[in-house]
Amino acid sequence: AGQWLVEARDLASEHIVGVLVGNKCDRQEDREVSFLEASRFAQENDLVFLETSALHGDGVQEVFAKCTRRVLAKLADGILDLDKITISTPGGPFIRSSPGP
Repeated sequence: AGQWLVEARDLASEHIVGVLVGNKCDRQEDREVSFLEASRFAQENDLVFLETSALHGDGVQEVFAKCTRRVLAKLADGILDLDKITISTPGGPFIRSSPGP
């Protein structure tokens, strides 16, 4: 895995839902990473992979929908517990979910 992925996972929950997004799919002539190479990287690193075009809006909603479905599946399977989630950002505040009333 790339160093960026290692660092992201170090800062995140162990059950993070990772999404690898290839943007500008409308500009095939400028492609630097093949679809197959990106797909393989995503699969080897337990990431969802999608391609989008922010210019045209293609695939953007699908990114959020797939990520949401993965999170909901982990909640349903008991892998994630909303009462035990801590969110932090480097140098930023910690947000801890708390049990409801």
